[in-house]
Amino acid sequence: MGLFKVRTLCFGLLLAFKICIAADQLVGRLYPGFQASQMQWVEHDGRFLLSKNKIFGFGFYTALDAQSFVLVVIHLQASQVVWTANRGDLLVEKSDKFVFDSNGNVYLERGDRFAWATNTTGERATSLELLDSGNLVLLGDNGRTLWQSFSHPTDTLLSGQDFVEGMRLKSFPRRKKSDYLEFESGDLVLYTGFQIPQTYWSLLHEIKTTVQLLSEF
Repeated sequence: MGLFKVRTLCFGLLLAFKICIAADQLVGRLYPGFQASQMQWVEHDGRFLLSKNKIFGFGFYTALDAQSFVLVVIHLQASQVVWTANRGDLLVEKSDKFVFDSNGNVYLERGDRFAWATNTTGERATSLELLDSGNLVLLGDNGRTLWQSFSHPTDTLLSGQDFVEGMRLKSFPRRKKSDYLEFESGDLVLYTGFQIPQTYWSLLHEIKTTVQLLSEF
């Protein structure tokens, strides 16, 4: 009888622990004080925030070596990553945390330093919202936008997202190089990031070529 009680107690503790780990995903937005690690949300594939109509998710995504993680916005139906926070620092482990602190900063830890941050310390941030457009928005008083992922694209543009002077899309490296799409001096340029960048397409050049061809008719 005593052994049965012990087994029942152990089962109850394990069940309670599993329920704590498998927390419900947040929908729409989260608030200052929230923290999350990949290991806490493993049963939800690392995603802890969903957009209102569950079109996009935000959370951890397995990097190339399956031992480290990136923080991403992902289109759920297509399983397509559309924005990545820490592309320059992929060595985030399952115990490292995403943090929305009380001082207005949102960041991803890597050990004792930041792998990524919104750099909004001191701002009166009230919530972090994932929109059905795929835009991740840090809001302040009166709904003021303090930071948004649409202003910091990585390798994907979404419907309704502006692409303006100073922005750049960068592909993941292949053979130690990446391709870039960038607004440069009023021109939209596609180039390969060798030590000396090699441009292989330009919007202005395309327009000039088209105008020249039309003038020949």
